[in-house]
Amino acid sequence: IDSEGYLSVSGEGDYEKTPDWLEYKKEIKYAKISVQNITSMKDFFQYCSNLEDVAFTGTDTSQVTDMSGMFYGCSKLNGVDMRQFDTSKVTTMKGMFSSCKEMKKIDISMINMSQVTDLSSLFYGCSSLEIISLGNPDTSQVQNMRKIFSGCKLLEEIDVSELETVNVI
Repeated sequence: IDSEGYLSVSGEGDYEKTPDWLEYKKEIKYAKISVQNITSMKDFFQYCSNLEDVAFTGTDTSQVTDMSGMFYGCSKLNGVDMRQFDTSKVTTMKGMFSSCKEMKKIDISMINMSQVTDLSSLFYGCSSLEIISLGNPDTSQVQNMRKIFSGCKLLEEIDVSELETVNVI
């Protein structure tokens, strides 16, 4: 991380329990991530309260199964470009964007949710969120959608008619 708050992470393989860069979580404003051969992005930027933008240039997410809490508590995050994410093996997105209080819109229409079983608290506490582009996600495996939009007080309308909820408990 440099003195301006730019974090650059590159390499391959999973991190131990907590990513090393979270030691600087209050200083990180922008991040460029280029990692391969990882299976978990759990708590990747948890509580990076000043993080505004992330570029996942060259990141291979094809083996990732866990994205829970990935941006939890990133209260200044504007949004995330997830177009290049391969989420075909992800099983949990629990709390992925929880408490991203300044995020106004997000497009997750390109996200493959075919293996996801837990979407609970996905946007919990996103109090400025006005627009969510869902597309037509395959949510046939999802069992938990508890509090998925709880606390999204500016979200006036969302079309959930295409969400498959047959397995939701």
